[in-house]
Formats: sequence, C-alpha cells, structure tokens
Amino acid sequence: MPANSGSLSVDRAWNTVTLEERIQLVSKAQAQGLTAGVVFALFMGCIGYGFDEISLLPVGVAGALLIIPLFSSQRWRKEKPELILRYLAARSVARRYAYGCNITDLDIKLIFQGVCKPIYDSEEDAFDRKMAGNVEMDESLDDEKEVWICLMEGGIVVMSERPGGAKLEFSAAFVPEFVIEPPDGIQDAPRFSTVVHGNGLSRGKKALLWSSSLGAMYVFERKVTEIVENNLKERKRLIEQIAQKAAH
Repeated sequence: MPANSGSLSVDRAWNTVTLEERIQLVSKAQAQGLTAGVVFALFMGCIGYGFDEISLLPVGVAGALLIIPLFSSQRWRKEKPELILRYLAARSVARRYAYGCNITDLDIKLIFQGVCKPIYDSEEDAFDRKMAGNVEMDESLDDEKEVWICLMEGGIVVMSERPGGAKLEFSAAFVPEFVIEPPDGIQDAPRFSTVVHGNGLSRGKKALLWSSSLGAMYVFERKVTEIVENNLKERKRLIEQIAQKAAH
C-alpha cells in the first residue's frame, strides 16, 4: 500500500522529533540565555565597582532579565528549524531506501537516532561477510555506528550518515519470517536494546539496535510488536476467508 504523501506541517514535523531531543534543545536554549544574562550582570557589576557607581547594579540585574529571553529565543529560532530539516531529510531518504528494499507500506510510524552494531554468529560468519563485501574494508567488524532508525508500517530501515549522503546499513520487511528478539547472550548489550534479523537485501544479517532516546526505543519495540501481531491476524483472516470460499 503506498504511503500517505501528504505534506507535513511545521507542527507535525516538530512532533516527529523525539521527546528527548526536544527537551535537550529547550535546555540548550535556556542555558545560553542564562549564561548571557549572568555575563551581562557581572559586566555591569564590574563597571559599577570600577567607577564606584552602585546604581549600575540594579541596571545590570534588570538588563540580565531582559537579555535571558532574547538569547534563549535566538538559539531556539536557529536550531529548531535545523533539527526539523534533519528529520525531514532522514524521512525522505529512508522512504527511498525502503522502496528499494521492496518494503510495500512506506507510512512512517517512528524515526529517531540510535546506534547499530552488527551481530555475527561466529568468527567464520564475520570473515565471510567481510569477504562478501557486506562490511567495508576500512571499518572494523565490531564497529558501532550512529544511525537513523526508521519504523514504517511495512518494515524497518536503518541508515547512517556519511560525507556525500546516507548509507543503508540494515533493512527488514514485516514478512512472515521477520524476527525481533531480546539481546540474550550478547555480551555488553546496552539496556533497552533489541536484536533484529534482516531479510531481503539484508538477508542473513542481524543487528543490535539501541538509542540514548529511551522513550523512542520503548515506543519502537511496542509498535513493532503491534504491527507484527496485526499482520499475523490479517494473514489468519485471509486464510480463513480462502478456506471458506474453497469449502463452498
């Protein structure tokens, strides 16, 4: 089923940014405003002390109260559009990769930044992947990569950023053989991480996914489970319908 191609409003685009990143941006903006206010108050205090003008101290305090929201707003207006554009660009590229991976439903449910680490069943498996070209020669087999994790109605796309554009790291469509599991037995696996088995272009691959945005990671696992269960129910319903028609 094709994805909804309707354009995103600014508010909807902002809501696609993870809660942790929005809170972090608010904190940065407030910190810059407070820093500017404190610096101005200290500057006016130094001038007042140097010229023995105590009356400048209230001026410094009043000026600081005016400066704080100005500098906070300036950083907010600068970094919010940049963050939104990064997410919109990632959404666009993720859909292109998903289409190339034969993921049929491109409706994006969740997108966030995380970390991807390839998982190998054995040293021989790792060596075979290296020789097959699935791992670039200039990177380690155990490299952890900062990636964009995109959950769509039809599957998962994981891609990294590099000079010149994005690179597809991993993909998995929600087909009957799709597998997602906890990282049991994986040494040093982060909390709230999960293992996804690839299919299609990533057939035979396994990836350990996690994120510093714990809320996004929690929602990701819940939504994947929900989509897989709904797909299973739909397949059962179709099978029952076919069986009923065959019986008649």
